[in-house]
Amino acid sequence: MTSRGAGFGALCAVCSAAALVSACVPEWVAPKAAASIVAVREANDTESSSAIATYRVLVAEGPAVERYGIVIRVSSNARKYWVTEFGEFRIPSGGTVTGAVRVDFAEASERYEAESAVVESSWFE
Repeated sequence: MTSRGAGFGALCAVCSAAALVSACVPEWVAPKAAASIVAVREANDTESSSAIATYRVLVAEGPAVERYGIVIRVSSNARKYWVTEFGEFRIPSGGTVTGAVRVDFAEASERYEAESAVVESSWFE
């Protein structure tokens, strides 16, 4: 066998071994989950103004979620605000959890802009 043929045979053996290992090792499965805004209400008085956003995390399928992070954006009539929420408890597949975050506006005169609260990004593990 020539050196070229020996190299090709070795390559075939490596590829076969890699295929065998990947067939035996289960693929890591990430949870299929999503976060959404459920409701927003204003909390205003003479000295401050804020919005309270209620969110829901739904684990559709896959393994349970142990931790999550959500970035929520809320707009007032003057500017945009971002808040990050972290959760660290078990949500089983098919389960939901509901939480709320308070966004304090910089000025008492600011008002929540209707339907402006959105989940900008999220992660689940």
